[in-house]
Amino acid sequence: MPIPESETPSRSSVLRAKWLERAVDFVLVPVLVLFALWLPPASLGERFLGRGMTPITAEDGGVVSGPEGASLMVPQGAVGRTTRIEMTAVESEGRIVPAEELAAAIASGNLMGLKSSSAEVRAMQALPAGATPRGALYRLAVRGAEPTYAELSLPLAAGLEDPQSADAYAWDADAWHWLPSAPSPEGTSLVARTTGIPQVVAIVQRAGARAEVAVDNPAAVLPLGASRVYMGAAELPGDYTGSLGGDIPNGAQAEGASAILRLTNISDGVVRTDLLANMLMNPADRAAHVSAIVAALKANNYAGVAVAYQGVAPAQRNDATAFVRELGTALHAEGLLLALPLDGNAAAIDWAAAQDAVDIVRLSAPEDPAAYAAGGEMDSLLTAATRAVDRRKLELAVSIEARDVSPSGVTTMPYQNALGLLASRISLDDAGRLLLPGEPLTASLPDLVGSPIQYQADAHLSWFAYRDASGAQHVVWLENGASVAHKLHYVSQYGLGSVAIEGWTPEGADTAVAEALDAFDQAAVPDPQFALVWSLSDAAGSSVQRQVAPANAPAASWSIPANPGDYVISAALSADGGQTSLGRPAQASFSVPSMTPTPLATPTPSVTPTPPPTETPLPTDTPDVAATATALALATPTPTAAALPPAPPPSGSAAGFGYGVQPDMITDGNHDRIFGHIQGMGFNWVKQQVEWFRYNPAPGVYDWGALDRIVEGANARGINVLFSVVKAPAWARPAEDTDQGPPADPNTYGTFMREMAARYKGRVRAYEIWNEQNLYYEWGGRGGKINAARYVQLLAVAYSNIKAVDPGAVVVSGALTPTGVNDGDIAIDDRAYLEQMYQAGLRNYCDAVGAHPSGYNNPPDADWRSYNDPNEANCKGHPSWFFRGTMEGYRNIMVKYGDAGKRIWATEFGWASVENLGVAPAGGYEYAAQNTEGEQAQFLVRAYQMGRSWGWVGPMFLWNLNFGPVAGAADEKAAFGIVRPDWSPRPAYDALRDMGK
Repeated sequence: MPIPESETPSRSSVLRAKWLERAVDFVLVPVLVLFALWLPPASLGERFLGRGMTPITAEDGGVVSGPEGASLMVPQGAVGRTTRIEMTAVESEGRIVPAEELAAAIASGNLMGLKSSSAEVRAMQALPAGATPRGALYRLAVRGAEPTYAELSLPLAAGLEDPQSADAYAWDADAWHWLPSAPSPEGTSLVARTTGIPQVVAIVQRAGARAEVAVDNPAAVLPLGASRVYMGAAELPGDYTGSLGGDIPNGAQAEGASAILRLTNISDGVVRTDLLANMLMNPADRAAHVSAIVAALKANNYAGVAVAYQGVAPAQRNDATAFVRELGTALHAEGLLLALPLDGNAAAIDWAAAQDAVDIVRLSAPEDPAAYAAGGEMDSLLTAATRAVDRRKLELAVSIEARDVSPSGVTTMPYQNALGLLASRISLDDAGRLLLPGEPLTASLPDLVGSPIQYQADAHLSWFAYRDASGAQHVVWLENGASVAHKLHYVSQYGLGSVAIEGWTPEGADTAVAEALDAFDQAAVPDPQFALVWSLSDAAGSSVQRQVAPANAPAASWSIPANPGDYVISAALSADGGQTSLGRPAQASFSVPSMTPTPLATPTPSVTPTPPPTETPLPTDTPDVAATATALALATPTPTAAALPPAPPPSGSAAGFGYGVQPDMITDGNHDRIFGHIQGMGFNWVKQQVEWFRYNPAPGVYDWGALDRIVEGANARGINVLFSVVKAPAWARPAEDTDQGPPADPNTYGTFMREMAARYKGRVRAYEIWNEQNLYYEWGGRGGKINAARYVQLLAVAYSNIKAVDPGAVVVSGALTPTGVNDGDIAIDDRAYLEQMYQAGLRNYCDAVGAHPSGYNNPPDADWRSYNDPNEANCKGHPSWFFRGTMEGYRNIMVKYGDAGKRIWATEFGWASVENLGVAPAGGYEYAAQNTEGEQAQFLVRAYQMGRSWGWVGPMFLWNLNFGPVAGAADEKAAFGIVRPDWSPRPAYDALRDMGK
């Protein structure tokens, strides 16, 4: 049927319909498809923008793998929602281009196919001065929110000359930033921490740049070529809104150098921790104090401030960090600098959060000469420092004053004044005779006779010992150009930004210090050539005779002049072989009488049965330290608590970090098996407890028994020995003591230690003086016997006797037990007891501080203040239960008492586990059921790694090796062992064997 004309569609309507049809096909449908693709679970952004990227989730975190073994680890909870990250490197012709090659190519105009605006090109064009990239340059891309924290693992390049000088750097926001990092346990990569995800990361080697020189005396600026001088002694005021207290000279006196104001909270010798704590806890007071500091600097022409506040409480770590950040921000806004010490209150500052606010981080060079042995404390200290702080900010502070060390403490003095102690008086052999022309006359320096100058090659330090008028022994260490030059090697080796020379004065310092700084590690400064310059002058001051003699021959012979009159003999020390003399010379006068023509009354000599008497040196001028120590020990049967013996000269080395274990080698006589297991783990130390009563059954009677075999076996295997000597024999103990504690007379212990040290000189490396003396059954029993001052007296006698016969032996203070009990009868809290030891003089009578940092059922890195496990609720809430709490607590006390140069020796530590022993835990050791064997292994390895990384820990001795075979599985000691009763290895043995060392 035909359609009516009125119903026939028009041409335009047909076209519109076709257009709509096509619009649906070509526009709406694709839009809907794209919209669908954008929806979860597989959105377009993920399909296209995130292609090839690694997803990171809030629940699990994730690991992003990069080229050549590099990786980025994002921990659980570091992102709020799922994000994607990719890690790549610049490639060319199918290979990854090393960053050093890439930098050279870009510098020559070859962009290697990269855009000039790319992060890689801009980063290579802006490398810091003196920085050389090593290995690949890694690019990181993020799709989504950035993690708040991540760890980068960057492989160390094969051609890296010195891994210790390598740092991790990140490029972001058009600038390079240093990242805190440390070598991996295997030593094959650098592990860096980062907040957020940088655009580019690389390993950079910083070396070769000459360090700046700072001084603490404006008079030293020009002679030493310093660019910075620390001046004044401003004090923290009680009113933080007012001006600073103390001494603030005008910074314009800095002789053209940048003046830095020193700021302290010490007033009249008192550390004002109260003022500091009040300021830190109040944000308003902090802000007012910051404003006062900035105002003082600007008003007095200073370029910055060095804040050295002491006594920051660990609980105020966040407040102290906030103060540093606030102060740094305010100073930088005015173009001013902030200097802060790394030692002292370092633990009270979050350096990761505060580092950008600090421009100069000051680190004091150790005073102990043993620290400068190869691989010793100085290397450990700088390794730890350069991992915590950007090395270009680090400033090594070196004191060049001589140090006079005695039982009463340490006194500093100018170099030339110290040498003057040896040439202060001259003795002539003219007593009782007429001085006739032509006859011989001998002059000597009695102080130098008794105290020859000696030399310690490791530290390039000279030293001498002497006794004062009271008989107290002193050791004087001499800092000069040679010792400073040796320290400058460390500054260059570790690429530090500056060195501060402290104590330099024009009239008292060694002039060779300026030569050392001028050469700055480019040429060796020769060691001093000590000599004596003798001069014989007449009454008019004219020189009659002059002699130069070696300093170790402190006597000169003269012919009495023919002309009558008064004469003066002078003697002075020289450090350059006699070309110049130092200090005020010693003088002695004599007269030559006028001669008459009358002969002597008796033309022939008188005959006597004995020759004329000659003067003999005083006994105190004879440097027989061993004889003196013996006489002291025998002549003082009942010492008092205040009568501490003089400290002998310092020994060679207190040893760096080491791996040790304690077996029982008395009960178990199969020493070959024991030493084989020790060597099998790659350990290099062994500890044996020596029960004194077994080897000294009566006064003067010694039976060394198994100790000889232990020492011989260990030495044959190259294993270092620590003897821990405890338990006095019955004949030496007080009659009223109920437990095997200390002797009634400390000298009996000193005699035994002297005999032992003499027998094993050079073969036993270290001695621990007693064990857990803050516990009643280690110190004679109940009844309030525990006494830190009495222990230090015992330690002092032992120290003097050991050093008298084996100066190189390391003396370790007896390790305390972390009891948490502080009743004075059963126990004294170990931290309180350690402070009491320092107050009684501990610092002068040990080379290292012993500790027993057991971990119970807590991981070694757990913080006692916050760590909790609801499944293992016991052993919590006190530092005594935590490995880290004990170690860091002791370190803080050592720093407080100025003893930061010593190391802590963990002479006993471990974690107990009864898993697979077939027994229940012994009474009192129930927590041993909460540690699996796997956890025991993991905790021990981590503890060794932490001790090694801290830089202030000496050898660590695992408790124990073989008490399972010796005592049986049911004994509590077996749970701590790393072999089972049948000598089969537990997982801990295998883990310790395989860990990186």
